[in-house]
Amino acid sequence: MGRSWIRLMANMPFRQISILIIDGRAIAKTGKVRATLLVALGQLANKHHIEAACIHAVATNSARSSTFQLTFFGIPEELQQRFRNVWSVESR
Repeated sequence: MGRSWIRLMANMPFRQISILIIDGRAIAKTGKVRATLLVALGQLANKHHIEAACIHAVATNSARSSTFQLTFFGIPEELQQRFRNVWSVESR
């Protein structure tokens, strides 16, 4: 996926949280997220040589917990679970 397409997806207003990852650096484009989450996502992307990606998140609150439904663009399917794990740990 091209960088322009990834940037466009990150700026789409249809998600509560949008994170743009460019050159190993994660930036919150929409919504509020913890700085530690951005650093951890950036480090993971850098480690796996992901140059451009986007993560969209929507809160799915239930009676027991607050979780997020994540959608990935530019992140290989085999790495998506690692990004979910980082999100789960660092977003609390």
